[in-house]
Amino acid sequence: MLTLELHKNKSTPLYMQIYSYIKSEVLARRLKAGTKLPSKRALAAQLGISTITIEGAYGQLMAEGYIYAKAKSGYYISPLESIQQADDSAADFFQHNTLGDAQLFSGPEKISYESGYTDNMPGASGTVNMAGLSNSPSTSGIFVPSSLQSTNTALSHASSEISSRPSITSTSMPSSSTISSKGRMSHERTAQTSCATIDLSSNNILPESFPFSIWTKLMRHTMSENQALLLTKSPTAGIYSLRCAIAEHLLRFRGMHIQPEQIIIGAGTEYLYELIIKLIGRDKIYCVEDPGYHKLQRIYTDNGACCFSLPIDQQGMSVTALNAVRCDVIHISPSHHFPTGIITPVSRRYELLGWATSGQRYIIEDDYDTEFRLVGKPIPSLFSMDMSSKVIYMNTFSKSLTSTIRISYMVLPMPLMEEFNRRLGYLSCTVSTFEQYTLAEFINQGYFERHINRMRNNYKKLRQLLLKELLTHPEHDKIQILQQASGLYFLLKINTTLSDRDLRSRLQQNGVHLQSLQHYYQNRQAAPEHTFVVNYSSLTEKDIPRAVAALFESLTI
Repeated sequence: MLTLELHKNKSTPLYMQIYSYIKSEVLARRLKAGTKLPSKRALAAQLGISTITIEGAYGQLMAEGYIYAKAKSGYYISPLESIQQADDSAADFFQHNTLGDAQLFSGPEKISYESGYTDNMPGASGTVNMAGLSNSPSTSGIFVPSSLQSTNTALSHASSEISSRPSITSTSMPSSSTISSKGRMSHERTAQTSCATIDLSSNNILPESFPFSIWTKLMRHTMSENQALLLTKSPTAGIYSLRCAIAEHLLRFRGMHIQPEQIIIGAGTEYLYELIIKLIGRDKIYCVEDPGYHKLQRIYTDNGACCFSLPIDQQGMSVTALNAVRCDVIHISPSHHFPTGIITPVSRRYELLGWATSGQRYIIEDDYDTEFRLVGKPIPSLFSMDMSSKVIYMNTFSKSLTSTIRISYMVLPMPLMEEFNRRLGYLSCTVSTFEQYTLAEFINQGYFERHINRMRNNYKKLRQLLLKELLTHPEHDKIQILQQASGLYFLLKINTTLSDRDLRSRLQQNGVHLQSLQHYYQNRQAAPEHTFVVNYSSLTEKDIPRAVAALFESLTI
């Protein structure tokens, strides 16, 4: 029996009190691996609260990898042998998080439809569990293709040589000399919309989603009140007021206790990666995740660094894979991997932190898109767990605002920041002071937080409508929805004899652009077939019926 005392008058929600208690007991080794937890109903009765509250606590613990569920058996404590030192960052994190429980968690979300669907995969009878919680201790509630479970071939290939990478091609555009400056914008709009009427492949946002009126107001205020400062050269790391605003935001949203002096602002993450290479060295071996963004490896190799693309397993990047290629620096997304949606559980996180303590090793934590994890609380960052100053934290405003605002930032451990100031302090900041001061006010006046909450609600509604349209279609047995809780995308498994290339071609003919999961693999042989990444951030509600109809029409042979 769990002996915890709830404080119903505290500002901390009850489910987070339960979460914090169980987590602290696990980290203190008072709850051993394999220990069975009380059932949701039993614990709810013991504490005199609803089962929904227990579901919330257990759901967050599962998402972070502290517990796992066995079908028709119950919940158990996960093995955490690699933990070297318990941390209390999550308690701080949830205490300071101000984005609101209504937005961040309302219990494991379940949507029932008359047609009936299974708990995690549509196609039978039951309920679609939007939390996507797994019954396996190794998956942490995430879909991982079976191909990810076998990594020997890819590791062998990575150990022997760096694969040659296909060049990134761009759409053919007329020469600038043939287009008038007046007609250029019209041509760009035509080029963007001619390939597909409905875009399910990009992570763009709708124009109406950007707070133009507020941004315009703040920009005017900045230009009228800060004229002298606007014409003053920005410090290398960015203006201090923006770094203070970001530090305060990270404390509230990610539980990160950092100093503004640790933050470096840059025009896009590509520029910041280049700074990291200059700082850490081109003589180091860098590793990125496979599957993942192809651009990352290109950036490292084009800057003269040796970079391997390593296959991830069901818990993310493994130390075994890193040791196979004698890696020095890893680039990972432990809180929300794209495109699989994997959340690296706490046991693997401590393994990676332990790996980083040896020699001159570092972990680059790419926290891209975590603002839009639509189920549960945000996962505490790896940076907040690091006790050895070996984690570099990266994030950007390109997803939360718009990709055309080229403002990204990284947080360096203090020893590395001192090295940066000593060796690279002569560099110029690549973001204009106009945009920096405007963004600082946008954050400080609370507009950014309200914008995130509004967008989360909009995206959650959009996701529900899209899933319902897919899962209530007469031919829904031809598809499976995988990893519904991945934020602004999910994986769609299609039962078809068509090749991925043929299916994508058919979809484009029907006005829908959709990207296959294979596209994100360097080792295409390891990629599962007939699995697609559905990005819905640029959809409108009226697009949904047409997109779903076109999808199923494309499956007709």
